[in-house]
Amino acid sequence: MQEYASCLRNLDKVIMLLDDGHALNMLNRNPGFFRSERKGVFRVGQTGLVGAKETRLYVYPAEPEKVVYVLGIGTKESQKWDINEAHRTVKGFRKENS
Repeated sequence: MQEYASCLRNLDKVIMLLDDGHALNMLNRNPGFFRSERKGVFRVGQTGLVGAKETRLYVYPAEPEKVVYVLGIGTKESQKWDINEAHRTVKGFRKENS
C-alpha cells in the first residue's frame, strides 16, 4: 500500500533526525507528520499522497536504548483503538524495564 510506504519513509526521516542528535521532545509536530499521542507513543503520518486513506504508524522511541519500536499501523477509523493498544504495549515495555 502506498500509505504504508509513505509512513515508513517518514519514519526513516524521524530516525535520521534522532541519529543526528535532535532531541525527541523537540520533534513533536516538527516535522508535521510526527506527533505525540502521549505516554511515550508517537504517530508518524503519511505525506504527499493525494486522495489516499489517512494512515498512521505508531511508534515508541526508547531514548536510553536508542531504539524505535514500531507498535502498529492503522487508519483514522481505528485511531482510538490503535492508540489505546500502543499505550498498553508501552506500559508493558516500561514495566519490564523497571
